[in-house]
Amino acid sequence: MGNPNNTSILVGRVTNEPKFIKNRHGQEFSCRFVLAVSRNYKCSDGSTRADFLPVHLDGIQRMEHAHRIQKGDRLVLTGAIKSDNYTDAGGNQVYTMYVEADSFSWTFGRGSGWEAHGKQKAAEAEPDDVLELEISALPFA
Repeated sequence: MGNPNNTSILVGRVTNEPKFIKNRHGQEFSCRFVLAVSRNYKCSDGSTRADFLPVHLDGIQRMEHAHRIQKGDRLVLTGAIKSDNYTDAGGNQVYTMYVEADSFSWTFGRGSGWEAHGKQKAAEAEPDDVLELEISALPFA
């Protein structure tokens, strides 16, 4: 991680299927998606609003893991806020902001929507031998 003054930790849901960008050699090197992050307060009507933040996940080594990201996944990511600007076809100056992710992981929790997904993955990866232990049998319990 680079600058400790520009570090963000975000928890939110992926709102779209990730888009992958390839280099001129045909290797995917960047993944782009939008993360919906709930605000930490409620509106006067009791509803909660969210901010929709574009995320860039760059690096050829990260693409194997990035391909596991799906719309609706709940992620925790750390990264830096970046800004960019360009001039559009009409001659207008356009400013953009995005999160450049350094790392990410999936999070499971209340209302994560992963209950069915987790059971499906567990069924697919059923081990041959399952070791069951009572908690009281553990030496540190």
